[in-house]
This record gives sequence, structure tokens and C-alpha cells, in this order.
Amino acid sequence: MGVIPKPSLLFEKEDTEETKNEREDKEIISFKMLAKDIIERQKDDKDTIIYVSGDRRNGKTTWGLKLLRAFIKEKKEQSPEYSWNWNDNFALDTEDAIKKYRKIPEQSFIYIDEGDEVASTGDANTQYQKRLIKMMNKVGERGLLCIINHPNFFGLKKEVRNMATLSILIPYRFKMVCAFAMVFGRNQNPLNDDKFAMDLKRQSYKKSKVSKRLFSSELDGMIKVMYQRSDRASLIKYGAEIIDDKYIRIPYPKTMFDDLAKSPTFLFLMRYTQSEKRFYDDYKIKVKKKIIDNIDYGKTVSLSEYIKAQHRFRTLLFNSFFLDGKKPRQLERLMIDNSGKRLISAPTIKRIIEEESAKIRKRDDDG
Repeated sequence: MGVIPKPSLLFEKEDTEETKNEREDKEIISFKMLAKDIIERQKDDKDTIIYVSGDRRNGKTTWGLKLLRAFIKEKKEQSPEYSWNWNDNFALDTEDAIKKYRKIPEQSFIYIDEGDEVASTGDANTQYQKRLIKMMNKVGERGLLCIINHPNFFGLKKEVRNMATLSILIPYRFKMVCAFAMVFGRNQNPLNDDKFAMDLKRQSYKKSKVSKRLFSSELDGMIKVMYQRSDRASLIKYGAEIIDDKYIRIPYPKTMFDDLAKSPTFLFLMRYTQSEKRFYDDYKIKVKKKIIDNIDYGKTVSLSEYIKAQHRFRTLLFNSFFLDGKKPRQLERLMIDNSGKRLISAPTIKRIIEEESAKIRKRDDDG
């Protein structure tokens, strides 16, 4: 578990389906292998919940779609009557998933892209995480494969994280060549309350040798990959080296990868390329567009209007605390929208009040 297998997984060039299948069968680790394991779990009446996390445009959606494609193909090979559709098996958010799970046949799949919902809330939303738990319990009832595309696995509560089967962190993608995924399993020790060792991973990010490389985008490793497309020469300015007409060498954050691989729940490292174009395009049209259209961004305001509204809101909290005697927990209960979602947490309210108090003290001292 502490050794990273050579990350030479999956399709590195465009070739025939026959060649792809032959290569997959020879791979120790592949999406096809994961799909087979998931189907075997389903035969034992077990669900599989997978969180895919990482920054925007790093390849979360691609990883999920590649696994789904392998899962669907394997399902059809084993059960030719197996069917799915873009409407029922893909949810717009957790609420939509809870509504749809009964429509999905047992031992099928549901895919949830949470990126837009989670990014639109500044606080760790308690109501949102309650919906996640409810949804995952429903998934267990039907033995489904559930892939949740989530931007920040670290931000979830332990009891929510611990319900997952696998945690996939996608820390880096090199242009359109390939992306890297770190795969973590769940610790089965009943006494361990952090099944995915996320606290350990969080600490590793704080180490200076990692943080310097991670946040300054310095890369300290090179890896040889097969890449024969016409844009090879343009990759040189991004640090790639041309080896011959078949292979190139690309940079990757070796220090960060090595550090993540020290986690006791680390399973393996995957390198993967783009998903099947038609499958990906259908997803963008039939699912992603609905997700974006479903988001109510509201009327945009100017920066001056935003600052004015923010000042009024912080003043209201301050006055409600000091003049009306309302505690942060009481104010938190007032900050709920018409759908029942909490807009701001008590700790955040307390922090705002402390900041406003400090500003007043500073003005008094300066005056």
C-alpha cells in the first residue's frame, strides 16, 4: 500500500476498440477492473459509493464518466437486457437523486455532479450534508453504484465521508494529455473514526515542502507517456520533452503524490486520458446543461452594491447581538431561505461580530 504502482494506466493514444480491450485485460488496474469489482459487490447486495474530488477542470467528470462507461459495458456483457437513461441515472443534485432513486433498477448506478451546488454555498451546509446521508442510505437499499462529483471531500463531516467506499482525489492534470487520480479505500478498523485518513492528508498539505510546490505550481518529477497527437510540439513550453515520434515526457508533482501515497488508506495511482467523445458530449448536452440551467444565480450586482449590502448585513448581525441580545445560535436559525437551507452558521456569525467589534475598538483607539 505504501508503494505507488507505475502510473501507466488506460488508453494513451487513440486506437481501435479491439486494441483497447486487449490492453485493458493486461492492465493490473483499470476502469474495467473497477467496474467488475463493483458488479461483484452488487451480486453480494452491496452498494458502492465513490467521491471524486479535486479542483475545477482537473478531470473529475472525466474520471467518473470513464468508470461509468466501463460499468455500462460490463453490465451489458453480463446482462444484455440491462438498460439505463440520461434522465433517471444522472441527478442534478442530491435532492434530485433522492427523488430519482426509486426509478432506477436495483444494482444499476446514479451519478451526481455536486460541483455547482456546493460551490454556491460559503458555509459547510448542515442541511446539504443531511441530504447526502439520506441519499446514501437510499443508494444502499438498492445496491447502486453511486458516483458523487464533489469539489472538496475534506470539507465533509467524518460521518458523511465514512459512508463512502472509495475516495478519489484528482490533484493534477497535464493539459489534454492525461490526468492523475489518487485512489483511497476505507479503513475497516471500527475504532477509527476517520475512515479515509483525511485529517492525515490535511496535515500533509500543510508541510512546507509540499505546500511550496503545490501552491507555487512547481513540479519536481517527470514521467514518460505515450502521446502521438498533432499538438505534441506545443506542449514543450509547458515543460514537456519530446522523446521520439511515439513518447513524450511530462512533469508532475512527485512530492505531493509521494506524500499522499503515505496515507494508510492509499490504494493506487491512476493515470487516465479523455473519456469517449460521444459519451462525454451527450453528458454535457443531456446532463450538465440541465445542472447549469437549474442554478438560480440571481441578478448580478456591482461591486459597490455588494460592499454596501455586505456592510448592512454585518451591521444588522452586530446590532442584533448587542442591542437585541440574540445569541449566534438564535441568529443562525433566522438565516434560513424559503427552501429551508441554512445560509450562514453560528461560528461564522460569531466571527463577523468579533471582527465588527474589533473595528469599533480600533476607531475608538484612533479617535
